[in-house]
Amino acid sequence: MYSNSSSNSISKSEFKRLVLIGIQIRNIFDELTDEPESVKNKYQQAVEEKYIKSFTFYAMKSGKSYAELEVAIDWNEHQNQINRGNLIIKTKSKDGILSPTKNVATRYKRYAETNGFTIVWHFSYADHVNVEKARKRFNTSPANTIERADPSCDYESRPFQAGDLTELTYIMRI
Repeated sequence: MYSNSSSNSISKSEFKRLVLIGIQIRNIFDELTDEPESVKNKYQQAVEEKYIKSFTFYAMKSGKSYAELEVAIDWNEHQNQINRGNLIIKTKSKDGILSPTKNVATRYKRYAETNGFTIVWHFSYADHVNVEKARKRFNTSPANTIERADPSCDYESRPFQAGDLTELTYIMRI
């Protein structure tokens, strides 16, 4: 906990960048899925070990996708921030969940529920990862192809930055 000595002190929590990324991913999973704790722990660990490049959450009905929420991690940007000495991020959130994360998860969940969609998800391993070894380590298999409801229609895409976590971007495609 960090406290400012002025009369209008603001309490802040400090988190390492990598841990804070994992917390955001965990929150997205908590909001959008019913995955058991063991699954959430596995993927939070995979993120914190830099194995994951992105997660995509699909709003599905009748086996087809009507919208996507991509949670993309730019590991090059992460390394750039570390090289600049930006190892720690201070946030007003005691639990580490950033406002952009809460907002995007809430909006996407509301959209899915309002339209009667179920949410399924896939992930992509980071470019530097040996996928075969990673699949064995994390006991994963290749993702099934997701078909868009209207393949000829381009989704409207809206990116959202995760605050001071410049390496983390939420991209809603509806």
